Amino acid sequence: MLGAGKIGGVKVRDVAARWAHADALATRDLAALLATPLPVPEPLRGPLVVYGAGKTGREVHRLLAAEGFDVLVFLDSFARPGQAWDGLPVLLPEAFAATGEAGLTTAVVAIHNRDAELPPVFARLRTLGFARAVGMVELYRLYPDQPDRYWLCDPARRAGDAERILAVRDRLADATSRLWLDRVVAFRRTGAYELLPPHDAARPYRPADVPRWPEPIRFVDGGAFDGDTLAAFLDDGYRVSAAACFEPDPGSFAALSARARTLSASCDVRLFPAGLGAAAGRGRVEAGLGEASRVSDAGGLEIAVVALDDVLPDFRPTLVKLDVEGAEADALAGARSVIRDCRPALAVCVYHRPSDLWEIPEAIDAWGLGYRLYLRGHGYASFDFVLYALPS
Repeated sequence: MLGAGKIGGVKVRDVAARWAHADALATRDLAALLATPLPVPEPLRGPLVVYGAGKTGREVHRLLAAEGFDVLVFLDSFARPGQAWDGLPVLLPEAFAATGEAGLTTAVVAIHNRDAELPPVFARLRTLGFARAVGMVELYRLYPDQPDRYWLCDPARRAGDAERILAVRDRLADATSRLWLDRVVAFRRTGAYELLPPHDAARPYRPADVPRWPEPIRFVDGGAFDGDTLAAFLDDGYRVSAAACFEPDPGSFAALSARARTLSASCDVRLFPAGLGAAAGRGRVEAGLGEASRVSDAGGLEIAVVALDDVLPDFRPTLVKLDVEGAEADALAGARSVIRDCRPALAVCVYHRPSDLWEIPEAIDAWGLGYRLYLRGHGYASFDFVLYALPS
């Protein structure tokens, strides 16, 4: 059962009623949840502050300004004396509360990443006396024309996908996967972070409650970053005979190359400064963001894109990991022959786009190869959400 917390965007006097609604959603089966009409969000009213002085916070500030709101300040737990963004001061929440204005002010919590635990943020704002706190899910209900941010979009847009989500649920191999799906869908509809099960940040791509990868591993690492996943496998005692690592971001590739020199004594490591896709070509990414570098038509860096079927026809992988920042479906399409012939285990991220949650399991299932499907979470707010597909 959920505790007496606060869903982002609920006035203090309405907390109990809204939490009862969220708790009821969480305890129904998924079909009933998807059939439940979303409540109409309360219109946003000023005065406003934006909590979060990062990239998302600045984008939300510009959205609010375009909608005619005057934002008073940014709030941030790491605010420094004299700091400012977009011409506004950045303050600690307690510093703003000391002005006596919090009781009349709505805080828009503009944080959207895998590392931020947001229930304590809402609790902090409630303790400081803010009139209202609006989270990112509710902000998308209020202003649905925003571009998708990873999995985040207006949940009303997903109303026509209920049957597909339910079909994926029927294909999941264990109760833990079904719980994860139920709770992630409920969270993405309500914005109630406390609905999510505890995630396992320590063991991405090797969860303890999913069958262990068969050894020795011949590993394809799509979106290798700095080689952290390969290093974690070796540290975990896995026998890795060969690894083919693909990383298009130049900064990450340099770190990958340096790490590969230390790992090459343990296995045969091959490095490819390219992204994975459905076919050979060119793509664009927002580079220089480390693990957050992502595929985007507006990205500032043009990269080479290759299909796994073309570059590794004889590698015969036993495990393929795809964390390719929104290109997972294309990368799977470009690896279809390898997957059909070798039937490797798959670890595929399903959080970079809203529809990944059902379209990627559908694509794997459509091959008719008898994969068993598992879902596990490895980050806050349904980030680092991974589909594990194991051959029967």
